[in-house]
Amino acid sequence: MATINFDRVALFGDHNQQKIVEIQRALGAKVRIEFDQQNGTFYLESRSPQLTTRQGVANFDLIFARRYFGDYVQRFLAVNAPMC
Repeated sequence: MATINFDRVALFGDHNQQKIVEIQRALGAKVRIEFDQQNGTFYLESRSPQLTTRQGVANFDLIFARRYFGDYVQRFLAVNAPMC
């Protein structure tokens, strides 16, 4: 038997990493932060039943990695669109 915590999100490091210290200071043991430097991301995991990762993302204006990379692809395609 094991307890599995599915309340974990991947966040892009560029915009968000400057907020890691602020998040840790404000939320302390309620969250766990794991930085994945090779991929430029970090993971925010809720360790408290009173806090969801979505609340943490909203409270600190964080950007999900999926959204960041999706927006990047859209910008790339717009800039590199073939000229007609």
